[in-house]
Amino acid sequence: MARAAWLAVFAALDRMASSVAALAGVAVFVAVLAVSTRPGTALPLSFVAASAGSTSTKPFSLSIVRLGQDKPASHASHLSVNSHGALELVWFSGTREGAADVEIRRSTLTPQGWSTPSSLLSRSRLQGVSARHVRKLGNPLAYSHAYSGAEQLFVTSVSLGGWAGARVEQFAQGRFVQTLPLSPFLNISTLARGRAYELQNGGFVVPVYHEFLVKAPELLVFDVQGRFVEKRRGLGPVGLLQPSLLPSESGGAHAWFRDEDSRSGRLMRSELTPTGDVAFQATNLINRDTGIDVTRLPDGRYALAFNPGLRDQLALATSQDGLTFGPATLLASEAGAEFSYPSLTMHGGQLWLSYTERRKAIAVRNIDWLVLP
Repeated sequence: MARAAWLAVFAALDRMASSVAALAGVAVFVAVLAVSTRPGTALPLSFVAASAGSTSTKPFSLSIVRLGQDKPASHASHLSVNSHGALELVWFSGTREGAADVEIRRSTLTPQGWSTPSSLLSRSRLQGVSARHVRKLGNPLAYSHAYSGAEQLFVTSVSLGGWAGARVEQFAQGRFVQTLPLSPFLNISTLARGRAYELQNGGFVVPVYHEFLVKAPELLVFDVQGRFVEKRRGLGPVGLLQPSLLPSESGGAHAWFRDEDSRSGRLMRSELTPTGDVAFQATNLINRDTGIDVTRLPDGRYALAFNPGLRDQLALATSQDGLTFGPATLLASEAGAEFSYPSLTMHGGQLWLSYTERRKAIAVRNIDWLVLP
């Protein structure tokens, strides 16, 4: 069958997806997933400890820069440092979330400020290079692989239905690598969100989460050549998603999570040892189904960007142990507005934060972390 015909078939299936009442094997699939995501599952991975660097002597700019305002909607920003050592921001913009015109965009911090946003990936381009129907694009995640120097980009896409039908696409140096084979169940229901980190063997891991029927955090493991090796579960129990990963000095890692419970959810943390043991604890903060991000400050404290309640407030808090956080410093607040999906990282001795502002723009700023309580 010609390629255009196949795309037409997939588009027709997409329109039918919302009317499908059940799928064979769902019960078995859910049971296996639930068992494989219990705390304590072995995850023998050795991480390279994340370094926050030294304190910057550069003056802090407390002004907020807003990117993506040339489009009606922008969301899901992600901060990273590219292979040239420059701070980079990726996100998606379009008419609205899930619209056909959504594209992945990028801006880089230069001595003159943030560059004019450019398009990294459109739905039509992904459809062309993957030779399959693509309905919409979502969460992007960028990573500069230290061993190979390759700029990796991971993008969430959907061919059928909603976000529960998502896949993760891999690009390297701007070229399409593959749609990652992450599930025998139609290879759907995995979304990227978080920050990738290097392993001691030269590979790296990418945090993702499972969405369909039950939510669960996962890790994707890649080798020194940037080739996908396997998917690991066991970061935490079902009901948690969007792991914010941070390697520790011991070669293990900590992970904090968004909790799907919007009424009584807690901000939870897992501790992963290099031998694969997983300890699971609650912090002193709530989490009402909102995105978070964590990074390490040069003085050793953990910095957390989060919504203290609903998404109409965004705050920062610090902790010595990653479990007990001090008073929150409110950064944005407006009744009925949305300040969500924070991305937090240290660069050049400065603490940088980006987040969705009212779904209209991506706000980015650096913060004087020395004054944080």
